Amino acid sequence: MIGYLRDLDITTGTAFRATSVPAECEIPARAWDLDGLRQQYECVIAFAGQLRDAAAAGRVPPTDALIARTRVMDEWRAFPGLDPDLPAELLPSAWPRAQARELFIGCYDLLGPLAALRIRQIITTYSPELADRAAYHSSELKLSTAPDPSTANG
Repeated sequence: MIGYLRDLDITTGTAFRATSVPAECEIPARAWDLDGLRQQYECVIAFAGQLRDAAAAGRVPPTDALIARTRVMDEWRAFPGLDPDLPAELLPSAWPRAQARELFIGCYDLLGPLAALRIRQIITTYSPELADRAAYHSSELKLSTAPDPSTANG
């Protein structure tokens, strides 16, 4: 690590750690655009909530599931770069991160089999002998086999 810092011509540095934060602290709101971040979470909540409900009701065909799962994953992947992941005591009340995460996971898991089925359908068109290799991950990082397109509607 020291060699890497030396290569970057960094010769000094300072680190600090607060052990307490004053009540009603406004520093996080001044340092980060928490209102903008809340709006982004609320957009994901609205989209993912509708999507999860539609998937749970069986109203998302495999062709749409692949697109929707890709979109919800793409939107969720933006948050690590946007959200400073502050502790709850430094965030405004009713912070939407947990709700957005729950809805993302719900969509991700519900759409997984349908999206994988669509992939399997596509592979079958070009290389049927490889189609049974299509798989998907759940939020628990379990690898599952895609459903058989000959037994599914869509």
